[in-house]
Formats: sequence, C-alpha cells, structure tokens
Amino acid sequence: MATRPVLYPGSYAGFIALALLDVLLTWLVLSAGGVELNAIAAWLISRHNVPGMVALKFGTVMIVLIACEIVGSRAHHKGRKLAVWAVLINAVPVLAAAFQLAPLYVS
Repeated sequence: MATRPVLYPGSYAGFIALALLDVLLTWLVLSAGGVELNAIAAWLISRHNVPGMVALKFGTVMIVLIACEIVGSRAHHKGRKLAVWAVLINAVPVLAAAFQLAPLYVS
C-alpha cells in the first residue's frame, strides 16, 4: 500500500490546535455559566455533556481534513485555500470564547 504525507501539515496543525482550544474554552465558558450558541453542539452537550462536545469536534475535524486531502489531490491550490479557510473559520469561536472569558480571568 502506497502512502504519502498529508498535503497541508502546517494548516492542519493550526486547525487541530484551534479545535482543541475551542473544546477547552467552550468547557470553560459553560463552567462559568455561559451558553453554547451552536444549536447542534448545544443539543449534544445537553444529552452527552463533554463527550458529546468532543465527539462533534472530532467528527468535524475529520471531515474537514479528509475534504482538504480530497480537494487538494485534485487541485492543490483549492485544497490549500480550503485548509486556510478552515483555520480562519475555526479561529472565530476561539476568539469569541476568549473575549467572553477575559473579564473573568483578567483584572
């Protein structure tokens, strides 16, 4: 079986790091009395708590990584754009949570 390295390891590392931060910061926001704004995530959290949140994030990460690899294998520049956009989009909830939490931890 032939194997090759992934197409966009730097973007993937950033994407995965932001996904982990999203889970951590979401947990902190919820622990501080905040609410989950994503309806699907809120539903999963209400039924399965943190494991539901982690499963959703893991699933979305896998779908995005696979999509980047498929698109990138056909059109490298489009796959790169998709990977970069995935990082940028994943930064939005991380920044939102950080701004929500900042007043609680910075005095």
